[in-house]
Amino acid sequence: MYLKGVPTVIIRKKFGIKGSVTLGIWVKSIKRDGIYEIKDSHRKQTSYPYSFKIKVINWRLTHHASYPVAARKFRVTSPSLIWQWERALESGRLKPDKRRWNRTMNKPEEENELLRIKVAYLEY
Repeated sequence: MYLKGVPTVIIRKKFGIKGSVTLGIWVKSIKRDGIYEIKDSHRKQTSYPYSFKIKVINWRLTHHASYPVAARKFRVTSPSLIWQWERALESGRLKPDKRRWNRTMNKPEEENELLRIKVAYLEY
């Protein structure tokens, strides 16, 4: 419908899409990854490990990148997820995965890395 020129307001109303940005994100995803990737993406629940979240947050802050740019670079399903991760980190709710604890980094190193990221976030 979108490619045929139907106004986005009508498409959103017909399919019950609440967010005005959602349709644009879908169109960009389809252009980038193809229709089959977007079709199957709703079936699998994406879960990101703690270390990946920290890596994304750190990269975004270091490069002063926007949420959409960081989401595209790391192929995160939604830029708002990165925003949520940063809020969780800021409030102390972002915790390492219990099942996938990174054994290469000891507790003080992990705390130092977390503090560096928090300082970078606050300075940003």
